[in-house]
Amino acid sequence: MRFVHVAAYAAIIVAAASSQAFAAAAPSAAGQIPVDDNVWHTYFVAARPIARAPAPADEYFGRYKLSFLGIRNIIRDMGIEGDSPLALPLQEGRIHEVAGSLADWANRYPRDKWLPGTTASFVRFLERKHDAGSALLAADLIAYLNDRYAGTRTGKWYAALDAAHVPVSGVDMTAAPSPFRLYGPFDPDVLHLDRHIPST
Repeated sequence: MRFVHVAAYAAIIVAAASSQAFAAAAPSAAGQIPVDDNVWHTYFVAARPIARAPAPADEYFGRYKLSFLGIRNIIRDMGIEGDSPLALPLQEGRIHEVAGSLADWANRYPRDKWLPGTTASFVRFLERKHDAGSALLAADLIAYLNDRYAGTRTGKWYAALDAAHVPVSGVDMTAAPSPFRLYGPFDPDVLHLDRHIPST
């Protein structure tokens, strides 16, 4: 019984000491800023959506359902065929197939590590065609590479592609007609200086 009374007295002493310590610490903490100041703040977060990085080997893209391995193989095969103007009509269908599949690939797997290199290989192939349609398609792909990968370590390679790009006109300037002759106010044909003065 005596032990119970001793324990009760000890508990009362500890409670009184802790209340005095809390009361002494309260004024010193009064000047601090509380963690929650009850003020609402608005934040705007802008970030690219996180997409699946690698495209599976059995994933097919575009209208013609090409895998990324098929895209790379077609670009390699067309490069082996050479840059003769006679090869371009036979390659136009495959060029459009690869372009459509690349666009679908970039839309669905923008973080795929094989995408920029494959696109750059296709651009270098198109630049060797010296054709107006191929040059326009190459310019679009170069703009995509520089916009998407400008801040990466490979961005300088795509900037070099942009610097080396030469636009190709769809008009053969060597077959263009000669321009009309522009006459000045003192042109001999206008003043008729080549006419002889009639003799009397």
